Amino acid sequence: VDNVYIFNGDVADRGRGAVEIMTIILMFKLWDPTCIHLNRGNHEDPIMNESYGFLDECISKWGPSKGRQLFDGFNNLFMLLPFATIVDDEVFIIHGGLCRRDFKVDQLRRLAFRRPLPERPGVGMETLMFDVVWSDPSDGKGIGSNSRGDSIISFGQDVTKRFLKANQLRLLVRSHQVPHSGGGYEWNHGDRCLTLFSASNYCGDCGNLGGTLILSRGEADQLFEHWAPPRDELGFLEAEADRAQARLQAQARQAARHKASRRKAIERMDAEILRRVQELVVRRKSELFDYWAAVDMSPRGVFCISPQLWREGCYAILDDGLPWVRLQEQLGVVEDTGQVHYVKFLGRYRVAFDASYGLTAAGWESAVWSQLMESLVMADLPLREALAALDATSD
Repeated sequence: VDNVYIFNGDVADRGRGAVEIMTIILMFKLWDPTCIHLNRGNHEDPIMNESYGFLDECISKWGPSKGRQLFDGFNNLFMLLPFATIVDDEVFIIHGGLCRRDFKVDQLRRLAFRRPLPERPGVGMETLMFDVVWSDPSDGKGIGSNSRGDSIISFGQDVTKRFLKANQLRLLVRSHQVPHSGGGYEWNHGDRCLTLFSASNYCGDCGNLGGTLILSRGEADQLFEHWAPPRDELGFLEAEADRAQARLQAQARQAARHKASRRKAIERMDAEILRRVQELVVRRKSELFDYWAAVDMSPRGVFCISPQLWREGCYAILDDGLPWVRLQEQLGVVEDTGQVHYVKFLGRYRVAFDASYGLTAAGWESAVWSQLMESLVMADLPLREALAALDATSD
């Protein structure tokens, strides 16, 4: 798996789609258990779920009986989730934060966590279990109070520094609260503690950005912020994107057709120009030869001139409106020596018969005379007019 995803708790509650989100996460987990991980937050607990919306969501979608069964099933699952994840033995990811008493990661591993969260700190490991999902960083030192409640603590920079040093870690990543800046993340404790909050516009009215952290072995950490619209707005935007994509595809097809049509038109125009050139050269071959022979400075019998002189002859004798520079390339008149052998060029073109008219090179005089007589007979002209058609000048 190239990308491994970690969700740092609080997937449930305060939203209309927690069931669907959890279903997607679990589907990925079933597809490949190593591709996605989920930490437990303070909302992965039955008491919180009953108070902050998850129970209501399950019942509203599946009814009182099945909805309650689904709710209980999810809470049984939540009690199986770990409290923390360590990435590459150096980044410690936990939902809330650190404890009011210093602890080692091994203590967290030994914690009997497959049960509901304690409602108060209690004693011993109960305190650790409570603090890691509820605590927040503070600007002061040591352990302090927290505006969330009397039993909830905040931890200072010195607590973070001791914990990271004792466990040979470089960074603490936690979530649990919207950054004060309104962004998707916030640094604390000398850039040793990172608050990362992925839910943009929390509760639909906070207006905050969401944040994402990308950790790549051997590379610098990358932080990104995003704004995710609500589901109904997202559906509208996706429909708009689909329509825009359809318009772009239609425009691309139209452009391709126009390009093909234009290419064919250019090919027809080029063919017509070449046909015109051939006709002009045949009609005025002797004049062309005389013009080029007059400016030919090559030794006798060589019959070579420069491409410029070749074009000047074409301009002067044939048609000054044709693109002779381009025709020079299309006709391939310039030889490897950089000169034009004008006798060879003139020798390309001669009068020929179109077999579709029933004419051949052999006996063409009689064939022409026969067709002429046949045309006069079919015209049914008086003798005088027929003779006039043959001899318009009466000479």
